[in-house]
Amino acid sequence: MSRPRSALTSEQLALLPDESDVVSYEENGYYVSKEGVVPEALIDAAWEGTQRFYGARGMAPSRSTAAFRTGRPPMATARGTTSSYHCRRGS
Repeated sequence: MSRPRSALTSEQLALLPDESDVVSYEENGYYVSKEGVVPEALIDAAWEGTQRFYGARGMAPSRSTAAFRTGRPPMATARGTTSSYHCRRGS
């Protein structure tokens, strides 16, 4: 029997969150994806574009943009959450 087109490869399955990731998300409120979810070249291009955009306007990238590059979430707000930070790659 042939595999359906929508089935994930073993490499794709390895990138999915596991039970420990779910527990960590429930405890911390954020998930850091595994390396390889987004190609490194795409992340680098996005970062460089952000630098060009903000640099041309004389502004520094926001705290959430820095989190994008480092893979670490920004400090929690007074409400205890950061709505701009959803899912970033691990470092």
